[in-house]
Amino acid sequence: MCHLNLEIRCTLIQKIPIFHFSEILSLAFQIQPKTDWFFRHLIDPAPLLKSRALITY
Repeated sequence: MCHLNLEIRCTLIQKIPIFHFSEILSLAFQIQPKTDWFFRHLIDPAPLLKSRALITY
């Protein structure tokens, strides 16, 4: 629920996704994150991850 509260209250013009610790760990260890979890985010993290070449699909 914490990431949902942070995403809801984001007042930036360009919204940024909030990641779970386990998602950040999987990126740090170059393990492909499971995209089936992305639907739980209010702000889609895929465009940010693609722009940083962290995911390819």
